[in-house]
Amino acid sequence: MFQQEWNASTWSNRICTNYRMFKNALHIEKYFLVLSQKDIVTLSKFRCRSHTLPVNNSRYDASLYNEMICPLCLSSDLGDEFHYLFECPFFQKERHLYIPESISNIRSSGLKISKLFNSANTCQLKKIAKFARTIMLQFTQSPKKNNEDDKTNNKNNTEIIVRTRSGRIIKQPDRLVL
Repeated sequence: MFQQEWNASTWSNRICTNYRMFKNALHIEKYFLVLSQKDIVTLSKFRCRSHTLPVNNSRYDASLYNEMICPLCLSSDLGDEFHYLFECPFFQKERHLYIPESISNIRSSGLKISKLFNSANTCQLKKIAKFARTIMLQFTQSPKKNNEDDKTNNKNNTEIIVRTRSGRIIKQPDRLVL
């Protein structure tokens, strides 16, 4: 009964399209049992889209499609997990280091991701975690403060723009600087 509810909820939620590529059965993943805490967190965030890759820029606003395009290459492709793992020229060196040729040569995109992240090989899982961390670090953003030129009209206020882990932009209210 629970398995049917899980299948129904993952297939009916559009946010779960990515999750369905990584997980095809309801069971504990091997990486939870064999990897370090740091690698577990990395793979979990990557698989659940809890990161700041461009694909999350329009997670809550579909009109921001242009912000979802990969800023690292000229392909105009969607900046999603698959693009960075298998296609983006920016990560070509890392791709050759961390992804085995046997997986790179598979034609089906869903099968590539599934085989890669559901590997029984602990060494391969460590490599994928390192590659996912490298990709996510490329898009890590810290809160930005406006520079002095932006404060010409209102010198006592500062504006802080924060991006959440899911990529949503939070504009915090102006605060009085003492």
